[in-house]
Amino acid sequence: MRGQDVTNLKGGEFPALRYSDEETERLLAEAYAAIPPRAGKRGTRNLKRQKRRWFIKRQYDKKKKYERMAEHERRMGKRHEISLAMHQIRENAGDVKVKDQAYQQEVLKRWAKVMGYADSKSDSGSNEQNETMTS
Repeated sequence: MRGQDVTNLKGGEFPALRYSDEETERLLAEAYAAIPPRAGKRGTRNLKRQKRRWFIKRQYDKKKKYERMAEHERRMGKRHEISLAMHQIRENAGDVKVKDQAYQQEVLKRWAKVMGYADSKSDSGSNEQNETMTS
């Protein structure tokens, strides 16, 4: 058996039926005549499916739009709070500056006194000395 092809290539059990062209046409016409005509429009399920799909998409887009708007409102709220805080700081900046300058003068006077530059008899003279030291 080695090297030999053992495949059996015979035909089926029944011989193939052979019809003439006229007989083929008659059988096809009979088969097509037996198919009932379709009623209603085509693609109804597809149209319903697409309608549902687009409805869901519009609902999703609507939800995302409200989420974006809410995010924008939150962001602008934070920005407004920062703006109000900065405005308040700028309003109080003059007072803070005056207090800071007074504190710095006190520190300078104490430093001058400790270092021996301060004149206990005249404060105006010590201010002139302090100004020359700082410049």
